[in-house]
Amino acid sequence: MKGRCRMSTNGIRGAAPVTPQPPLVPASESAFHHLTALSYTSPGIRAGDDMTTRGVRSRLGAILAGAFADRGLPFDLGNRAFLRDRGDVLLLMLPMTVPTHVVYDVFATGVHAGVRTFNRRGGASFASENATLEVRVAQHFGRVHFDGLGVFGRSLDVLRTLLAACAPGEYMHLLSDPYYRDLRSATLVDPDDHEEITAIGTDMAPHRGWLRVPDPHPAVGAGRTALHSA
Repeated sequence: MKGRCRMSTNGIRGAAPVTPQPPLVPASESAFHHLTALSYTSPGIRAGDDMTTRGVRSRLGAILAGAFADRGLPFDLGNRAFLRDRGDVLLLMLPMTVPTHVVYDVFATGVHAGVRTFNRRGGASFASENATLEVRVAQHFGRVHFDGLGVFGRSLDVLRTLLAACAPGEYMHLLSDPYYRDLRSATLVDPDDHEEITAIGTDMAPHRGWLRVPDPHPAVGAGRTALHSA
């Protein structure tokens, strides 16, 4: 019929077929990874101030990207095999081909320096002059599994337990016992800079961790036990 427009919207007769896109991570993939969980808050931002929150998130992304680039590592925000964002918690996964000390240095040196610089100078450029960052970092390695819904595995449960054991501070950095011992065996960490803690998970299993406290007011002391319900 003249004048009739033929629609070509998906789901309508005559529509062009949709080409299925391959998953970012192959289903059923399982591999060992360096695992880093980073949690951040900005206590100076008033509730509901999404514009300032967006700016702080953008600045934190730039800090991460710069710390990775300085060490010759890619920072791929679009690759869910590398980065998963859950609002105020980031999960970063790197293959074991990257040396442990390099991954550690990204956060112990690069990200830490970026957060301190932001808190000393950068926050005042936002609408809220109190837009400072408080960051908690937990690092571990272990096997993770990918499927169509996301990523899972016992090693991630341990990582969450360790992250929850860090109370807020400007920069709190906790290593799992295997991660710490791998660095210690290569004399890449100073034991005097770390305090041993025991984190108790939801399964009540104890997990030893080593807290590096650049913050002058540590929230978890040596030998303390931290409980969480995450």
